[in-house]
Amino acid sequence: MATTKGVYLSRDSGERFVPLATGTEGLSVFFDLDGKQVWFGTFDGRARLSRAPLAGGAATEAKLPALRDDAVAYIAQNPKQRKLYAIATFSRSVFLSKDAGGTWTPIAERGIGSVN
Repeated sequence: MATTKGVYLSRDSGERFVPLATGTEGLSVFFDLDGKQVWFGTFDGRARLSRAPLAGGAATEAKLPALRDDAVAYIAQNPKQRKLYAIATFSRSVFLSKDAGGTWTPIAERGIGSVN
């Protein structure tokens, strides 16, 4: 669950929630298709994208492209190519990663498609 105070995860159908990130605004949440990780976008003056193992353990921050005055609004994964992820920002920029978030290629900037 993404809130203005952070990102929280429940493992018991909403009875209890544990914090994944606090002191930051939670903006987006995505459970990977393998059922092993939860990805989440936050903003604390800077856009961040993190992932945490569903089995427990600390979240790790993924590298993001430079996002000036912007943050991750949506996260998606290709069901046929599980290492292929896409993120879309609030300013309608879209990036693809073929290596599970290691590097990002822009495909749209502020709503206008681009070819690299």
